[in-house]
Amino acid sequence: MIEAALAILAALFWSVGIIIIRKGLEKANFFSAILVITIIGTIFFGVLTLLLVPLNAVTFWSVLFFAFAGLLAPGLGRLFYYNGMSRLGASINASVFTTYPIFGAIVAIVLLNERPTYGIGAGIGFIVLGAVLIERNLHGGGQSTKLSRVNMIFPLLGAVTFASSQAFRKIGLNLYNEPIIGVALGYLTALCLFAALIALSAKLRKSVSVGLQAFRLFWRAGLCLCGGWFFAFYALRYGDVSVVVPLFASEPFFILLLSYVFLKGLEKITLKLLIGTFIIILGVSFVTMF
Repeated sequence: MIEAALAILAALFWSVGIIIIRKGLEKANFFSAILVITIIGTIFFGVLTLLLVPLNAVTFWSVLFFAFAGLLAPGLGRLFYYNGMSRLGASINASVFTTYPIFGAIVAIVLLNERPTYGIGAGIGFIVLGAVLIERNLHGGGQSTKLSRVNMIFPLLGAVTFASSQAFRKIGLNLYNEPIIGVALGYLTALCLFAALIALSAKLRKSVSVGLQAFRLFWRAGLCLCGGWFFAFYALRYGDVSVVVPLFASEPFFILLLSYVFLKGLEKITLKLLIGTFIIILGVSFVTMF
């Protein structure tokens, strides 16, 4: 299944980008990283769109759906995710966010009339469970801060916006089947959102840096995330949202593997990690075979 291979490639590229971002955040803040990554993606896919996409065939509604999907994720989705991290701690936040394949399946059923099989449903459950186990281990479970039920809304909103964005991308692709312009519009919309936030917040303006050092730290991460979104759009082009989105959740598995290679000494092999890895592989098998 080509859509499964593309979705797993997207997760792999996103994972490499996250590892690079982790290392870069030792010298810069997160919003600077977001801004640099989004600028790189906007330029990269903007150039590709001008060179490769027949713009005379673009429809108004496809542009609208692609732009709205970009507003949801990476736009609002990233903001909710990192707001939740600051309030709940990395472990609880990531564990709640990793439930997004469940929301993806629900949105696909409601908006796209997809009918996931029982095998895909079981696969989604396995992937979510395995990803939660790995995420909690990666972030040292139990380190949450300022934990309250109210703050749980942030990772939940992040999960809902990320999952919903995939459905709107699929609708856009059904209207105009050209992933490159879809990615470009998504990046452009996210950049406009982040620029508006910076313009409205004096505190944010003082903390953000998009100078040469920030680009040196994050340009490789930006290209990796570009690759991830490229493969993600093509996966959605060929497959159903209810099949593709759960495979995106294999990202923690790749982060785990890459952490041992590039962030040595940061992670330890535990029984929870091994079980989580096995469960994710089992879930991916269910989604791709059924």
